[in-house]
Amino acid sequence: MTDEHRVELESELLSMNALALEDRRKLLRQRRIELARGNARQVDDGATIEIVEFLMDGDSYAFDLEFLLEARPLTNVTSIPLAQSFIKGVIPVRGMVVPVIDLLAFIGHRVKERHQVYNKAIILEDGQQLLGVMVDEVIGVREVKVDQFQEAFHSGTIGRLDFFKGISNERMILIDSKRVLADKRVRPDKTEQN
Repeated sequence: MTDEHRVELESELLSMNALALEDRRKLLRQRRIELARGNARQVDDGATIEIVEFLMDGDSYAFDLEFLLEARPLTNVTSIPLAQSFIKGVIPVRGMVVPVIDLLAFIGHRVKERHQVYNKAIILEDGQQLLGVMVDEVIGVREVKVDQFQEAFHSGTIGRLDFFKGISNERMILIDSKRVLADKRVRPDKTEQN
């Protein structure tokens, strides 16, 4: 790498760091929209999307990386009396109280019995809401081709399909992060907090 090339890269990195968080989100959102175009079958063969892959009850799931704030050990969970069964409590995240859900219960997935204890949380955010999702294991972040995802079909055990963006050739289920975050069951109604 030449000094000139290094200076160009450093300049680009500085300008990227100078972008406000919201500007970065807008750029990522725009890139995702351009890549996904709503339906995987309509996208060029080379289009990709960045995901965070994780395991729940032995199955592989993923969220769009755009909505990932962090992955962390699941500790200090405080139960909420009389909460819906899929809400497992709240945890402190960066000075905020964040609800934590059992995603499988939330989407109506029928699980016979848990094979593992959830010990990690993926924290999602959309600029307005933070939400913790309990997972068994975080596999990591990777880029996948959008055209490898097919529409989910109802098998009787996988729950509500409206939360699925698709299922990959590898049987990984891409969850619609935006839809989960927007669901009123996990979104506190600001008008009732007086």
